[in-house]
Amino acid sequence: MAPPAQLRLWTGAWAGVVSAAAFAGIHHIFISNIWDMMGVMTVAGALSGLCLAWTYRRLDARKTVGGWLRYNLAFIGLFAVVPALSIAVFEPVMTFAEAAAAEGPLDELIVEALPLTVAVVVVMAAAVSTTFGSLRRDFGPILLTVVVLMIFLGLNLTIIGLVGWSSTMPRVIVGFVGLILALGLVFALAYLWFERKQLEAAWS
Repeated sequence: MAPPAQLRLWTGAWAGVVSAAAFAGIHHIFISNIWDMMGVMTVAGALSGLCLAWTYRRLDARKTVGGWLRYNLAFIGLFAVVPALSIAVFEPVMTFAEAAAAEGPLDELIVEALPLTVAVVVVMAAAVSTTFGSLRRDFGPILLTVVVLMIFLGLNLTIIGLVGWSSTMPRVIVGFVGLILALGLVFALAYLWFERKQLEAAWS
């Protein structure tokens, strides 16, 4: 039996940068041009990718292609549920036009959604820790990872229910979920490409 793959951390950061660029491209094509935010998105992608690679590497489970994909799909699936949860919990307090006209982050909505955000972060960390490792040993590092992902990627998801989208609601939810799926899959596959030599035994 081959020894477990010794996955590297810096490639997680690079995969995060690749996924950030892909996100900006998809956003440009389907929504709006956000290339001027690429500097911030590069930092966000690198830190998020680093955290995901770090937590996966420290798990007891044998490092395989399938294991890495399942690990990332767990995060993708959990974040994809957040918009629907926000809609179920909150009533709109701001119209879409008001939200679109706002400059910068919607701080008031983020603060109002904070209890839900905290609950979602804790539940996500517990679910991932229990599924892929040990709640006692892995909860702390995975909680840190979820916090980083939530700060950079998830805050807009938790406030969706506080914005009135009228008849566009289904399209908005599909759009957000699609962006999450694209971002997560690009990151996961980019990391596999960077780590293909370390994982080549797992392909057979």
